[in-house]
Amino acid sequence: MSPPPPLVDVSHDLSFLWHEPSKHGLNAANTWHQLGLVLATIDRNEEALSALHMALEIRRNQLGDCDLVAISLEALGDEYSKIYQLTGEKKAADEADQGYFESIRIREKICGHHSVVANVLFKQADLKRRLSDTDEAISMFTRCYAMRKEELGEHHPLVALTLYCLGCAMLDKDDVEGAAQPFAKIIETRAFESADIDGTNGDSIDLPSAFALAGQTLARVAKLEMAGQCFDEAIRAKSQEVGDCAALAGFVDDIGTFFEEQGLDEESWIYYDKADAVRERVSSRAFNADAASFHGGEETPEVEGASGGVTAIQHDNDEELTEGEYSADITEDEYSADITS
Repeated sequence: MSPPPPLVDVSHDLSFLWHEPSKHGLNAANTWHQLGLVLATIDRNEEALSALHMALEIRRNQLGDCDLVAISLEALGDEYSKIYQLTGEKKAADEADQGYFESIRIREKICGHHSVVANVLFKQADLKRRLSDTDEAISMFTRCYAMRKEELGEHHPLVALTLYCLGCAMLDKDDVEGAAQPFAKIIETRAFESADIDGTNGDSIDLPSAFALAGQTLARVAKLEMAGQCFDEAIRAKSQEVGDCAALAGFVDDIGTFFEEQGLDEESWIYYDKADAVRERVSSRAFNADAASFHGGEETPEVEGASGGVTAIQHDNDEELTEGEYSADITEDEYSADITS
């Protein structure tokens, strides 16, 4: 049985829908909200904004400040933030900032410092960082970290993510000493081990690069042991991403180069040696694969019981001779007789 047709065909012009929100009920508001989210996923951004604004107006007119209104404001913030990311329009960024601000205000009034407040605050902090409002971003990430740590515990991956973004914002100000503190806290709590760390709005953070950045920052403030732990985690994450290959060797080489540029020769050679070890494993596998291909997909057989594992000799008739049988073909006397004659 084929599925029923959608209630609203989003392939058509929907401009006829955007009028007189006061005449619609809350069920209609829920429909507009869901429609707006769907339109956003297929990049029909103007229509998505219209639907989300329609839902907001209905909810605000009938309910005042409540969680549903806060949800609508957050969704509008997300959509305007996406448009700013795509177009760089300052007006879209301002609308996103206002949506997040109002959503936080309502939720703090309703439920205080809750995880949902922290989630919106994180999005707003990320937006501020993209707008180069670094001081405001640092302040917001710091507040978000305190909320998440209190509710989720310091070992939660979202706490680690917040610390990482806080450190990055501090690096935007060239505050290496300040950035080293949240990066060190990530290593101390090892929160990253409990789950993969995802970025804002569904974007995935490049974990190898994230750990490498943390390692470089910690090395610059002479926290070499923690820096080493960060770099080892970076290598582990890179290995899971690309496997044991030339790209991994190059990544490890870059870490060695960083230490060499810092004048830390002992540390640099540790990672140069690790890179060489990766290359040796890659070369060994390639050699074994070529050998297996040459022998029809099988390794060269070894003779059972032959001293030193002497490889059997293949004759044209494919008959295998052991070391003893081979030496029996030409005895010492016969060999001497051949020479004397």
